[in-house]
Amino acid sequence: MCYNLAVKKFLAITTSLCATVCALSFGGAAVAFADTDEEISAARFYPKDFETVPTFENLTDYAAGGGKYLFLENNEIYEYGNERVTTYKNSRKNITNLYFEGEEFYYRTDDNCFYALANFNETENPEIEDFVSTTKTDYITFGNYLYYYNNSSGALKALNTDTDETEPLDDCTNIKEYGNTVYAVRTTNGNKRVLCTLNGTEKTDVKVKNFDLTEEIAVGNAYNALTSSVTKDLQFISLTNGAYMTEVKLDTLSKNSSVFTVGDTVKVNTADTPTALLLYTETDGDEGISIIAANGKSYLIHPRNTKLDTVYLPDDLNTVGTATAGYIYSSPFESVGTRITALPSRSVTILKQIRRSDYPELDGDFYLVEYEDGETTVRGYVRFGLISTFTFNEDPPVSTPDPDATQEDLIKPVVLVLIVLLLIAIAAGYLIYVGTSDKRKKKNADKTNQNN
Repeated sequence: MCYNLAVKKFLAITTSLCATVCALSFGGAAVAFADTDEEISAARFYPKDFETVPTFENLTDYAAGGGKYLFLENNEIYEYGNERVTTYKNSRKNITNLYFEGEEFYYRTDDNCFYALANFNETENPEIEDFVSTTKTDYITFGNYLYYYNNSSGALKALNTDTDETEPLDDCTNIKEYGNTVYAVRTTNGNKRVLCTLNGTEKTDVKVKNFDLTEEIAVGNAYNALTSSVTKDLQFISLTNGAYMTEVKLDTLSKNSSVFTVGDTVKVNTADTPTALLLYTETDGDEGISIIAANGKSYLIHPRNTKLDTVYLPDDLNTVGTATAGYIYSSPFESVGTRITALPSRSVTILKQIRRSDYPELDGDFYLVEYEDGETTVRGYVRFGLISTFTFNEDPPVSTPDPDATQEDLIKPVVLVLIVLLLIAIAAGYLIYVGTSDKRKKKNADKTNQNN
């Protein structure tokens, strides 16, 4: 039968030991991450690592197994695994307990029914009949310690079976044994709750990898920097093998962006990507964020995993060229997020040429150009195809007068031309006269015959 009053009361007593805690909101859930008991402000920089301690405010229960952790808070289940957080919510019943049995997660509702977590979002989630939990939750022996609750106070104790000394674990409750590990919920100095492991009386907070942290990194000053005229030379960096970097979608970046739009988080493989183009960096002590370009993509990375390389750039050209309409960029990496402005068809000064054959980190050949736009000097990178080194704004030809020429020299050819034209007119008139003389004679002869 689904509802068993006696069992329900027993479980209600044991689960009432789970306390409530305070945490920051994360992804719509009341969960935050901390490496200590101190709260962390909104993400301004790239994570130094992705191992964080989940911290809750209304933690009800937990379960562990298969490399994953489940936490129950406010009738919602949070699954930490595969470097991501999955949330199960909108349960039609009130959830009270979590379990890990036979490589699967289960949950119990307040009517004493048990269900598989794998079917949580299914239209029909069948009840698990005759569910039995084998997880130890009291009188757990681990090494030379026995963990148990005091019958009168309910406080957790740790008995050293070698010395018969009992030590209190007043800041811990809700112990469970999964595999070869004993877990407990620890209350922090800030009255928060975290999951920890017990080894004797030593407590170690459970850390999880969570790449979802990259989805809450503030844009900060990056947009303004990436869309401003170039003020310094190109910078290339070497990368630390095995470091994490997260693809960032710079084509979605705008002045209204508050956080970066990101893709997958991957590990650096220096065999494929030994160096990269540095687009932007900001540091504050040992915190920081860098935006780099490599293999035609852009990434976020922590500055401590980069090292500035010495780069010898080509000499200045300082030649004039003509630009075809397009865009000018703050770096030789074309993206909406690196556009300085639209480039009109106009004359520009070519300062440098940067070829991919010399800098394999690039995905093309670029000119560094500049031009004046009113009182503003615009300087940035343009692809070779948009710049012609032949200018179409050439000065008009200038005629140079003959210093030996006189007025008389000008009159003589004019007079000769007039004489030739007069002779041509006379000759033409004579030819016309001769050509029509026979017609006149014939006409006169006809008139004479008529008179006769």
